[in-house]
This record gives sequence, C-alpha cells and structure tokens, in this order.
Amino acid sequence: MPKGGTLLVAAYATHPTTSAPGVRPPRGSRVVLEVSDTGVGIDPAARSRVFEPYFTTKGVSDTGLRLANVRRIVRDAGGEIDLESRPGAASTFRIALPVR
Repeated sequence: MPKGGTLLVAAYATHPTTSAPGVRPPRGSRVVLEVSDTGVGIDPAARSRVFEPYFTTKGVSDTGLRLANVRRIVRDAGGEIDLESRPGAASTFRIALPVR
C-alpha cells in the first residue's frame, strides 16, 4: 500500500452447506484465513499471474517465489487459496484449509 491504508486479517469457519466468497465450495468443514487491504488493487494482467513462480511487479530479481510457495503449501495441506482484487479497490486473499 504505497500511500498507506488498512490491513485486515480475519479467520472464520465454513461448513458443508456454506462457502467463503471466491473459494470453491467446501468438501467438509474449513477454516478460512482472509487478508484484505485498502490499497491500490491489482490489475487483471498481474492478478492472473500472481501465483506463478518468479513473477513479480517489483522489478527486483530476488522476489517472486513467495505466493507460489504459499499456494504450494496450502494445496499440500488440502486447501485452496484465492485472490479477489481490481485496480483502485481493495485486495483480498482467502486461504481455506480443511478441518481435520
């Protein structure tokens, strides 16, 4: 958030009859971690690549694996990760993990 803003972190449970917005319907109970900001948003071209290894908007060569690694860890745990964003508006990452 280059000009400042607010970061919100929330956690909640979903059940087979409910679903977190933007996350596939659960196959059982899930715990959702949601991280939102009031920043500048992410343009569609970058949003479509944000989970690719080595993709970065920063122009720095030592970045680009962070979200790819997060996605791998979440998927290895049986979960899903999703990004909702648009330019000029807030961005929200949602991680849904199965309750074991």
